[in-house]
Amino acid sequence: MGKYDIEMKCAQVQKYLKEKKYDKAYEVLQTIDMTRVKNIMDLKIFFEVYSNLQMYDNAKEMLIRIYQKNSSKHVLYQLVCLEIKAGQLEEAEASYEDFIEYCKDSDDAYILRYLIDTAKHADYSVRIHSLEQLKKSNYYEEWAYELAKMYHKAGDADKCIKECEDIMLWFGEGVIVEKARMLHLYYTKGDTSFLKKPEKYKENVENVEKTESLLYNTTDLGKQVSDIKAMEKTVELKKELKKELSHTQNIQAAMKQDVKEAPEFSRPESDFRVSEDTKTLKLESIQEAIHDILAQEEKEEDLIVGEWNLTKIFEQYTKSKTIRAELEECFTELKDGAEINYIYVTTEQPHQNLDFVKRLAKGLKKAGVVKKSQVAKIKGENLNHIQLEQRVDKLRNSILLVEGVESLYVPTVKVLMDLMDMLKGELVIVFEDTRDNVRIFREEQYDLNKENAYTINI
Repeated sequence: MGKYDIEMKCAQVQKYLKEKKYDKAYEVLQTIDMTRVKNIMDLKIFFEVYSNLQMYDNAKEMLIRIYQKNSSKHVLYQLVCLEIKAGQLEEAEASYEDFIEYCKDSDDAYILRYLIDTAKHADYSVRIHSLEQLKKSNYYEEWAYELAKMYHKAGDADKCIKECEDIMLWFGEGVIVEKARMLHLYYTKGDTSFLKKPEKYKENVENVEKTESLLYNTTDLGKQVSDIKAMEKTVELKKELKKELSHTQNIQAAMKQDVKEAPEFSRPESDFRVSEDTKTLKLESIQEAIHDILAQEEKEEDLIVGEWNLTKIFEQYTKSKTIRAELEECFTELKDGAEINYIYVTTEQPHQNLDFVKRLAKGLKKAGVVKKSQVAKIKGENLNHIQLEQRVDKLRNSILLVEGVESLYVPTVKVLMDLMDMLKGELVIVFEDTRDNVRIFREEQYDLNKENAYTINI
């Protein structure tokens, strides 16, 4: 098989993967000589195909090959997740230990610890601890709700109520917020409607379908259809909530049910027996990768401003000349006593830069700008529906990441400015969006340009 043939087959596999035709993709994979495939992108595509077909041994071999070529923490994170899915919990523990060698107190480490403990059906208190550590580091909507569910299952009503209130306060609206609101009502109002069958909804739908007058009453039609869709969404959320929180009145029964409801991993014929050669290959590749990473860090010249080593904080981001220069300018001015209120992070991939902002928060903490490196993340469209004055204490000495400036209302921007005046020197607001959207936003919001603001393009 020539190089051109391999490229054509790899392209065909990619096409089937995009179309979610995994069986067809696998048929093509079987005709490819894997030893001839060197491209990382092709190996990642093969990994995705094997993963979706739950052929975890094959997927694992692809990951190990990728790791040999690109020894990143992300690949090792994927390896741990894959081993959890495959039910290889001892291997997952070993890979987790490798992972935390160079990112011990990271958010990903807390998440992996939680996932492993969940797969092992560990006590709720153990799992809660990992999620609480994650919350101290950064507050994520989906993991906050997971923490609320754990409090519920552990029978800790007070903490469950408090967590639901935090979710509603911080994130404003959305599916997870609605679930948190229902769970909150369950405890505070005794509302168990999500446990009941939605008979009323069915009756309403039937009535609407049978009412001929709707065909002519165009004034009310839009509203009624909208009401039905809203009711349908609520019913679906109630079904999800009932499934997630069922069998939790008795704590011991809840633990048993939690074990029963844990996802079962389908096993291929190989029964996930990994050969000694594969184990050795994995161990050697990980050890070599860690050595290479450390060696590479020693070779590269660190970005140092005053007593702050920014390379240790921002790592790979300092390899970009543009980012490096902008970070140096920002932190040099901070070293010289400048104030900072706003940072604009411009990117071509909005809503995917939390990692950079988390590092930025650590840098600002080290520079003494804020006392905590916690990042409060919220979408601009949700911020329009939130009363920020209720969050003053929570925002004090932290970073507020606003994703998507184009959707911010003018009154919302005014509230942000008032909040900044109230928390001067105790809050930094990071606006994140595309370059064009940020440019337009800054042109329209002239008052914000008067403040101490910096821009970082990533």
